[in-house]
Amino acid sequence: MYSWKKRSLITIAALVVIPLSVGAVAASATVKAPAVRQGANARLFVGFSSPGLIDGLQRTWAQWTCKTVEAVGGKCTITNAENSDQKQNQDVQDLMADGVNVLVIDPNGGAAIVPVIKEANAKHIPVFTVDNMADGGKVVSAIHTDNYEAGYGAAQFCAKKHGGKGDVAELQGLAGAQNVITRNAGWLAGLKKSPGLHLVYNEYTSWSTATAFADTQDLLEAHPNIACIWTQADIVAMGAAEAVSKIHKSNSVTIIGMGMYDGGPQAIAAGTITASWYMEPQQTGQAAGRAVLEYWDGKTTPAQINVPLTFVTKANVAQFSGDPDVGVVK
Repeated sequence: MYSWKKRSLITIAALVVIPLSVGAVAASATVKAPAVRQGANARLFVGFSSPGLIDGLQRTWAQWTCKTVEAVGGKCTITNAENSDQKQNQDVQDLMADGVNVLVIDPNGGAAIVPVIKEANAKHIPVFTVDNMADGGKVVSAIHTDNYEAGYGAAQFCAKKHGGKGDVAELQGLAGAQNVITRNAGWLAGLKKSPGLHLVYNEYTSWSTATAFADTQDLLEAHPNIACIWTQADIVAMGAAEAVSKIHKSNSVTIIGMGMYDGGPQAIAAGTITASWYMEPQQTGQAAGRAVLEYWDGKTTPAQINVPLTFVTKANVAQFSGDPDVGVVK
């Protein structure tokens, strides 16, 4: 049983550790660990800074990073920034003061996290990122799903469902977040392949279901014949689906989410959400933990590690447990 606090120390035993290579690994840049690893005679102490622990994905990334580290005798602390850039920076500073010798950060904001990453760089504390990426500072490895492919694939699915024609919309997450920017870039590139799809609405939701609901109501009023809505997370898709259901258009409007968490699988099974991307959160956390362990052992670590995505529709949703906290495939 996990105990989540604003700054909580979590000790977790684990039996499963996966290889570092879990998907397509960027072959461009790699970072080598120092010839003499930091604290060669010290116990590995990892600080995981989460932006909010607000959903099953964020909790699973943090849990499985720590499980992987602690399975080999390391120590791991998880902090909760409560969706505040300022608090996350303070959390990371507190982790460094507590003596962590590796940082794993899921940035709340890609730009806002840069100053504290540079502080860690100056202290020679290696930094890894999970899911969202940092806009600057030195990061050993960025571990994430292929956000560009998610957006691109969503556009292609819309085109296939609607014969390459129709009005489409996008509900994005948090403005300025790198994963949001990359998902949007993939979506726009995918739309270019189908000139008959017309982007008529694009708004930020700050990952809020309520905001997504209100935005979709506005969208439907302005564009009642909307064909497809790409939302950048299931929590956003749920708001869009509620608004569409209220006017009884669930059968005609395609809604695509991302994450397969917090009600997403059940909504796909019920037909209120059309599809979503399963982000393999357990594998992502394990990959982050393995990257840390390999770096700690003095091995070369890839600059980017892409964890594979699975596209889920009503046809294959039964493969998933729908566990809102983990989303483990059966």
